[in-house]
This record gives sequence, structure tokens and C-alpha cells, in this order.
Amino acid sequence: MGHAAGSVSEKDMSKMRLTLAGVVLVAGLLAWIALRSSPVQPLPAATDPPIVSAAPPESADLKIELATARARIANLETQVRDLTAQLEEARPKAPVARSQSQGRRGWGPEQAIGVPDTLVAGDFQTAWATRDPDAGPEWLVVDFPKEVDIAQVRVRETLGPGTIFMVSAITADGAEKILWHGTEPEAEAPVEMEFNPSIQVRSRRIRIQLNTALVKGWNEIDAVELIGSDGSRQWASAAWASSTYADRMGGLSEPGLSSGLRPMSDLELWREARRGVGSSTFEVVKPQPTKPSE
Repeated sequence: MGHAAGSVSEKDMSKMRLTLAGVVLVAGLLAWIALRSSPVQPLPAATDPPIVSAAPPESADLKIELATARARIANLETQVRDLTAQLEEARPKAPVARSQSQGRRGWGPEQAIGVPDTLVAGDFQTAWATRDPDAGPEWLVVDFPKEVDIAQVRVRETLGPGTIFMVSAITADGAEKILWHGTEPEAEAPVEMEFNPSIQVRSRRIRIQLNTALVKGWNEIDAVELIGSDGSRQWASAAWASSTYADRMGGLSEPGLSSGLRPMSDLELWREARRGVGSSTFEVVKPQPTKPSE
């Protein structure tokens, strides 16, 4: 039986399918070849976004307060440095006293070291004398070999006695304790004044304060003796003073007020007297001539 005109046979359909499949295969192959031949660009590596800390904006008032605080801190640091320097400068320096092993100058404070060697009254260079007569407050400090509980301080005056107004002890911690204060009685030189403390103090350093304006002319001290409550007796082994006539003779200067010692003010004396510190007990002893040690 014959086919109608214009119809597609089954055989032709099969050929068309094969042709289409070939075209698709060839197109796919060409696309694969194109991809293989073109360079492949790598994907950019993933990076973390930058971290930005958002600080609060400074106001004008905050900046002013910060600048003011810094200026105050700098000012305080300057004050601390200045105060430290002042304290260091004001710190008492260790006194440089003359001892028995050093040479003695005429009328120097070292003349008050050891046993008495001015046997008669008069102006002799074997006793300590101040730089100027009638100059007012002066002081003599003496050290002893051994620290004791003080029972008595004995001062041998060989010219112009009657000027001592205070005897005090300086303890190991630097405190000064008044043993006696008052008015020394008139006496004829040479004389040994015995000052009896009303308080118990343990020390090896004694300071004797004088008002040289009370007795006209030179006032001289030959020796100082410390008597302990245990009955021990010792003569001074080192000494220094507020001034000395030896300076006028060309000798070396003794340490003065820069050593950290100074006479008490009138206000301090009044306060101590109000507290009842010290006493007005003393004895006047007419000494026998003492032969100097060899």
C-alpha cells in the first residue's frame, strides 16, 4: 500500500535523531575544549573584615580636664622632689667631735676632755672658751665612753662661772631630755657645779647651755664628769661647741649649729618648765686642785 504524499517515514525520523544527537555531542565537545584551553582565574581568598574600634569622641571639656590633671600631677611631682631635697639638706649630720687622740687647740672644746688640768682660776688655754665674750647663748656638748643611767653631771668652771642655765642629755635615738634648768648661783672660780636631774635618763651625751651675757668677761669650762646611778664616774672623751676662741687663733672650725644641735627657744623652755621637766637642784663644790694625768 502506498504512503501519502508529504509524510515522513520512520527511517527518516531515525536519521534525524541521530543527526541531532551528533550535533549535541559535537557542541558539548567543543565547549569542553574551549574551557580547557582558557585560563581559570582563582576565586579570591576570603578575608576577615578589618575590626575598627569605635572610640567615643573626646569633648572639649574632657580634653581640658585631662590637661589640667596632668599639670597638677607634674606640679605635685616637682613639690615632692623639692621637699625631699629640703629634708635631705635639713637632716642632722653626724657631729665631728675632737677626741683625746687628736691634738688640742688652745681654748678649743677639746680642752674639756679628760680630767681637769686647769688647776687655778684664770684665763688659761687649757679650758674651753667661746669665740666672743658676753655673746649670749652658747653650748658645749660632751660624749662619754659608756652609756649610764645619769645620777649627776659635774661641770668644772675655771673662769666666770654662773652662766649655765640648762643641762640636758641626748639619748641614743636623738631625743633631748632636760636634766636641769634654772639660774646657776654665783661662785668663785675654780668651782665644780653638780647638777642633779629630777628625771631618770640613760645616755652618754650631755649638752651644757650657757648665757654668756650673764657674767661679764670670758666664761671657761675645764672638764665635765658624768656620774651614773651605779656609782660609775667618767670624764668626757669627745667634745664640740657652738663656738670657740680657737677659731680666732687660726685653728680648725668646730662643728656648730649645723651639727643638728641648737639651744632651745624661750617658748620651748617655757613649755618644758610648765611640764615640770628638770629641776633647780644643784650643789656648789669647792674642788681641790687636781693633778693632770701623765
